[in-house]
Amino acid sequence: MGIVIDINDFLHYGNVKYNLAHADKMLFDRCQAAICATTNLIKGEAIVTDISCKLFTDNPDCKGTVTVLITHVPNQIHWKCPACGSEGIIKNWKNSPLYIQFLKDSNQKSKQIKSITLSSEEFEKLVNLSDGLDECKAMIASAQKTGTSYTISVNTINVFQILEKLIFKIELKTPDRPFYIKLRDELKTAVI
Repeated sequence: MGIVIDINDFLHYGNVKYNLAHADKMLFDRCQAAICATTNLIKGEAIVTDISCKLFTDNPDCKGTVTVLITHVPNQIHWKCPACGSEGIIKNWKNSPLYIQFLKDSNQKSKQIKSITLSSEEFEKLVNLSDGLDECKAMIASAQKTGTSYTISVNTINVFQILEKLIFKIELKTPDRPFYIKLRDELKTAVI
């Protein structure tokens, strides 16, 4: 089984214990770094990684990389270095304060406002397109003029309905087809 480390042993109500010995603090920091290095891996499969064994063992002589298996139930990271034979388990990795902060930061980034920017000429074409399309009128109303361009937030409108209308316009092969294609692509990029 090798080294078994429980993240909860370093925590008190979710915060790092203030009275950790220096060696325990170093071990905890290494565990958090290992957790962050592995959390983007596929769960439930043993994955051969390029993560250095040194991160898990603090063995300066080992040049190997670890194989990692992450499980949700139980909440563990299993690792093994084929080069030196070291292996171990990090239990309760989801309780790592660094991992929890990573999740919060990721969630925050996904909530950022997405927008598109159009030149005055492009915005004028969008105004013309909006004739009879309520979705486009809402988009035009949300536009913010900055200098000679317009910035439109795409979080407050139903972009997919607008894309549907734009695709219909593109299929009609109007003279402004390149503009509609560009606007469609910008909207798709902004919402994906």
